[in-house]
Amino acid sequence: ANLNRGRKSFLPNLQNPSAAVGKNRIQIHALDTYLNAYQRCDLIKIDVEGAEPLVLAGLRNTLMNKSPYLYVECGSEQLLNQLMPIFAAVNYRAYWHPSLHFNPNNFRTASNITYSQGDMNLLCIPSSRFNSEHKSIWETLHQVDSWQQVDRLFPGFQF
Repeated sequence: ANLNRGRKSFLPNLQNPSAAVGKNRIQIHALDTYLNAYQRCDLIKIDVEGAEPLVLAGLRNTLMNKSPYLYVECGSEQLLNQLMPIFAAVNYRAYWHPSLHFNPNNFRTASNITYSQGDMNLLCIPSSRFNSEHKSIWETLHQVDSWQQVDRLFPGFQF
């Protein structure tokens, strides 16, 4: 069976549906379609293995009208270069957040077999949510300038 266990992108199938493997078809809808019904939306996590720009395109009204925080996985320079203009267009600031796969306080006290491996994420904050009350939090984060920052800011981090 050709199963996707969260490590493989569906993006090639979206770009070329005739090449898709399997026989199950799904409909895709913009998240705005669902989120317009809600008065508030405070946080959205996006981890879709390279299709993040497509998800954000379907969130434009939500981003402009509800200004949620975004937590977006970003594992390559190519993806970062696609995401940054989108964030700029909706007046969001992006900050680095590495997330290690291992938690030393895990339930079974398992040993670390992943070492420094993890996922690189972006915490994206709408400019409208910046205020002096939270200034100390924003100052602890590293604003995204370029992919080259990753090695300097997080030495030894592995994807």
